[in-house]
Formats: sequence, C-alpha cells, structure tokens
Amino acid sequence: MRDSGPNDSAMDEHQAYLRDLARLRRDQKVVEGRIRKAYRSFRLENISTDENGVLDELVEKPIPALLRRALSPRYFKRILKAVNPRCLLDVAVAFAIHRLGPIRAGITDEYVSRRRHGFRQDRVLAPEVRATSGMILFQDQVVELAVRLAGFSICDAYDLARALGRTDVRPLRRFRDQFVEGAARRGIATQRAQRIFNRFESSGGYAMSQQRAIEWATLAYRHAYLQRYFGREMAGETKLDDPSDFGVQTKA
Repeated sequence: MRDSGPNDSAMDEHQAYLRDLARLRRDQKVVEGRIRKAYRSFRLENISTDENGVLDELVEKPIPALLRRALSPRYFKRILKAVNPRCLLDVAVAFAIHRLGPIRAGITDEYVSRRRHGFRQDRVLAPEVRATSGMILFQDQVVELAVRLAGFSICDAYDLARALGRTDVRPLRRFRDQFVEGAARRGIATQRAQRIFNRFESSGGYAMSQQRAIEWATLAYRHAYLQRYFGREMAGETKLDDPSDFGVQTKA
C-alpha cells in the first residue's frame, strides 16, 4: 500500500466539501418540502437573489454548519461586512477572496479598498472585470480574456487557466508568447499584453472557479432567505440552523 501524501489530503478535503454541499442541498430541499405544504408554488430555485434584506441577513446571521468546512466563519463575516454585498456575485467574491491565497497576495485588502473608494476602470479588461471591481479573481475571467484579447481557442484558454495554478512554469512561456502574438494581431501593444499576462500569472496563486464560488454563494443566500421568511419550517434542521461558530480567532 502506498503512503498517503499532501495530494491525498487535499483530495479528501475536497470530497468532504462536496459531500457537505450535497447534504446542505438535501436539507434545504427538506425545508422546501415543508414550505410547499402551505405554498404549493414555492421553489428555492425561483427566489430572487438580490434582496437587500436577505443579503443583510446573510451578513449578520450564523453560517450554515455544513459550509464551515469551506471557510473561516469569523474572518469571512468580517470580509462580507466590508464588501456589503448587493447581489449574489458579491457574495461569491467575498467567498473567493477570504481564502489564504488572496489574503497573502494583498488581493483581499485591495478589493475591499476598491469597493469602498472606487477605482479607475481598465478599458481593455473592462467587460470581464467590471463586476469584480476591475480585478481578476476567477479562473473564468482569464479564460474569457484570453479568448477575446488574443484569439485563444476555448480549449487553449482553459489549459492556460489550469497551468497558472501549477508549480511548473514552463508551459506558461508558450502561453505568454501565444497571448502576446494574438493580442498584437488585435491591436494591443506588446508591453501592454505582457502586463496583462503578468496579471494572469499573479492570479494563478489565488483565482478560483467562479462556478464553485457561485454555488457556495447560492446555498448561503438560500439559507439566509429561509431564515428570514421561513424560520418555523427550518426549526429542527440543525445542519441548517446551528448558531455555534467554529471560526478561527482574528484581530478586531
């Protein structure tokens, strides 16, 4: 039998995370079933995802117990309050930037500063980064920018996004040349293209899948929605309504 290594540990953690998400979906469906006894047309997938009252509830109330494996609740709450989410994507961004990679890279503080004080929009990158305060926070943004700015195929763009998160930097040399050459054909100067690719490389240490962040944000939002409007139906679902906080200690 082979010895387990760090990759095995990461895989086990990811599998546990996926199981927690599946259990939370199931538990929310149980509550939905209770609600439908009184409101037959109610569906969680049909609720609005930008109610200010629900977003405020999400900021103030406890995190569902089954989501705590994916985050540090107290620190996440501090970031969520600083971000002051007004839509589901804002919640997804808060989830993405509360992790160790963005924190160490200074991305978390920069994003919060931009939310509070504004920023100068980069017109070249604007369509893909406007909703994230001009910053590359998701792997999906790298894919979209590589396709639009340099003519990458979808396959090559995803290969680039995957390569950015690896320790072997050799494939990135080829992708850099491909990006600079493709961008030049679209009227983007070499130095400008190099700077954009530098931002791609920097994002490799912290960018995550937008789909995963949105998935988490959706479950968290639905939890807050149920707390706000259907607290009685949630009673007894301890996985959904656990007031305890297992977060790490952080400075005030």
